[in-house]
Formats: sequence, structure tokens, C-alpha cells
Amino acid sequence: MLYKIAESVVSIAVDFGTAYSGYCFKFRKSKQIRMPKWGLEIGYDTLKTPTCILFDENKQFLNFGYDAIETYNRHKSKEEAKRLYLFDNFKMELYGKELNRALMISAKNGKKMRAIKVFSESLKFMKDHALDKIREHTAGMEYSACEATWVLTVPAIWSPAAKQFMREAAVQAGLIRDFDHERLIVALEPEAASVWCKQLPYDGFLEGDLGESDKIEDEPETQYMVVDCGGGTIDITVHEVMEGGRLKELHKVSGNNMGGQTVDKNFREFLRKTLTEDVFDEFEEKYPTELYRLMCDFSVCKRSGSNGMVQCPICFSTDSRGKTSVCKRFSQGEAAVLKGAVTFSTQPNIIQSRISLYTYGISTSEQFDEIKHKGRSSFENRDGVKFCNCRFYFFVKKDESIRFDEDREFSFSTVERDQTELNFRFYRTESKTVQYVDEEGVEEFGLIRVELPTAKKSREQSVRLKIKFGFTEMMATITDRKGNKTDAKLDFMTESLVL
Repeated sequence: MLYKIAESVVSIAVDFGTAYSGYCFKFRKSKQIRMPKWGLEIGYDTLKTPTCILFDENKQFLNFGYDAIETYNRHKSKEEAKRLYLFDNFKMELYGKELNRALMISAKNGKKMRAIKVFSESLKFMKDHALDKIREHTAGMEYSACEATWVLTVPAIWSPAAKQFMREAAVQAGLIRDFDHERLIVALEPEAASVWCKQLPYDGFLEGDLGESDKIEDEPETQYMVVDCGGGTIDITVHEVMEGGRLKELHKVSGNNMGGQTVDKNFREFLRKTLTEDVFDEFEEKYPTELYRLMCDFSVCKRSGSNGMVQCPICFSTDSRGKTSVCKRFSQGEAAVLKGAVTFSTQPNIIQSRISLYTYGISTSEQFDEIKHKGRSSFENRDGVKFCNCRFYFFVKKDESIRFDEDREFSFSTVERDQTELNFRFYRTESKTVQYVDEEGVEEFGLIRVELPTAKKSREQSVRLKIKFGFTEMMATITDRKGNKTDAKLDFMTESLVL
């Protein structure tokens, strides 16, 4: 099954960043990409707004972005503020941990709330804000969320569980309905940036000469690297331009959690040491708005790639000077991910192939061999036949190049004649030679349940499972013995792994 492109009047890309969030939109029949400005009413003029959300004491949504911070800071020294739930930089709560739908995260005051509510309410705000802006550009014409194709950007190093978490949050936020899954595309941030960069004029963007071509995408075999330095993560991808402007991934995506927030944290520590802890703590307690503005100015200066001055609200100043460098060749870096993502919505197959991060497979059963399977986990079915139930079946191996439309297939039969359900446990490993799922380094990370039609006791059930590994999300289909096909949901949440 090829990835279906939903017919829609408008594409809306949401970059839900660790530190800052934004969106842009493009009408189907227009080439213009529109991206609103934020913070104008309080003296800012930015393409994104802080990823901060504020709830009242009853966990009801109040504000998002600049408004959330301004509202919270106005009450910071009052008892009321201690009852409010302010969440910021919470995107990284999805990184490097086992995820489930009951995950709780902490607000500034230490109180906890379900993560799915925090994320879904944030996405709901972005959805409503985007639809309002679209209405302004269409003379008041009303559009609903279901008339749009949504693109949600995530770091390339996000786990399948984190992508699923964001998709479920988007459903709760009303971006899409559960049965309209093709209207939401999950785009990898460095890939989206690459899609945008490849159609830019190469002059001043790349070193060297591309001959008679004006753009990177017009010169097949051109190879380039995209380094996406976000607030929480740094993602790196390497692409080669193919005929027709499509891209081929040359090396598996890589990165870590040392994004811009690490720089911000070190800057705060620098201030704390310079001023002494007592002075800084007093400043933070009495002047939260001024400290917030100081950090915003630092972030703007940090991203500018040129000389800049951080204006401090008390008797010290920090001069942020640096040599002019190749950052200057990257135009509109802050908007590259969003603009590339909205372009990606109409060409989700523009990345022709990707490199597999892991070896992926499922646990299967095969008839037990006393020599081959000695010491391995086993069971007997009701007919008394003994099976080894921990065999690793390969779908794809680590570092293997996979086309976006390539299927990996597995045909199987049930071990019980009257079986009505199958549970496939998915595994991944760094090894390319693994044979059993209980070997060291093999990790269970997903599950798919397949309901089987009622069969006669004398007949074995046979099913064919197909999985696509070459897109941003894994997609699976099941075909039964009668040829009936259904989309199968891969579930990566940890509570689903316990049967």
C-alpha cells in the first residue's frame, strides 16, 4: 500500500518544538507559504512562540506561548501562582524513556498532570490558532480541521512510541479523526529542512560550483548534510539528490539530546556564578518577567549567527560576540523545517529511500528441534506438537537501504487450528546476525494484534503480514486467506506489551 495523500484545501505544518513552536500553511492552489508572527502585542516579533502551556488549579487550559508566560509571571509572587500548572520545555519528556498513555509530567510548581493532556491541549491551541489565521486570509470563510492535511514534525531520533504518542495527542486535539489517519503526516525535522533547502538557490548556500544549475535539486548526485539544531535535540541527516529531485538517504539519521536548551542552561549557570547564587535567586524570584525577557533575547542572539548584544535588566551585561561564519549562508533557518514540512505534505514520497536504524523483526514459532533449539523457550500445542517460540524473523537489517514504497512480507500459519487471534511482538537490535529474541541486545518494542475469522477446527489459519519500514512511520497491512486486506495498527506503548 502506497502512502495515500489526502485531498484537502489547505496544508498546515506544525513544528512543536522543545523551546519554541510555530506553524505555517499553504493553500492547495497557491505557491505562497504563510507563517504568522508571534508576540507583537508584548514587543516581540518572532516566527515562533515559546512552547509553554498554562492550566488553572482545576487543570483547565488558560494560555499558550508568550501569553502563558506573561500570565504566570504576573502571579509569580502570589499564592495563586502556586496553584497554577505551567509546563515548558516538556517535549523532551518523550525522549529516551518507555512511554505509555498514563505518563505523568511535572509542572513548574511540582504538581503532575497526564502528559497526553498537556500535549493534546497544546496541539489544540495551535490548531485553533491556525484555523483562525486561515479565516483571516479567506475573507472569513470557515474551514474545519478535517478539511486540512496536517503535518507534525518530530526529531529524527524520536522512537516509534514517541511518534505514536504525538499522533494520539493530535487525535485528542481534534486535528484529525481516528479513522482519518492519512490526513496527518509525521515528518522528521531534518528531512523537512532538507526538502526546503534543496530547492533554494545554491549561490551563497553551498561551497563549490553546481555548474549550470540554479538549485541543489536540479543537480543529481549532489550530496549534502543537514544539521538541525533544535531546542531539545540535534538531528543530522545526509542526502543525495536523485533524478527528478527526490532524495536518497546516505547514512542513517543520528543525533542526541544536546540541543539549544543545553546552551540556555549553561548561560543561566554562567549568570548564577557571575552574580553569585543569592543575587541570581533573588532576581529570579522578584523579577521573573525580566529574567524571561533576558533569556528570550539570548535565544534570539544565539540563533542570529552574527554579532549581537544581550540587554540585561540589572547592572551587568553580556556581550555575545563571535566571528562571522558559514551560519550566514543558511537563510531563514528558523523557518526551514516548517516550510519544508508543508511542502512534504504534497510529496511525502520525496525521500526515495531511508537507512534502517536497527535490525527489525518479530518473534515466531517453529517446530522444536532437540539439537537446534536446546535450552530455548518452548511450548506444546493441544495436538502435542512441541514448538520453539523465540525465533527471530528478520524484516530488515540495520544500515539497510529501504525504498519508501517497499514492503517486507511474512506469511504464517497458526499453531492451533481454532485460533482466533494472533499477537505479533516486534523486536529491534543492533545485531545483523541475531537468531533468537532472547539474545543479548534484543529489545521488545511493539505489538500488533490480529483478529482471525472463525475457522473450522480441521483447517489451519493462514495470514500474510506486510510492513513498510521506508516511511517516517511503520505501516502494516494484513491479508487473510480469502484475500481481504486491512490496515493493522502497530502499538508501541509499553502497557500494550503486557498481555
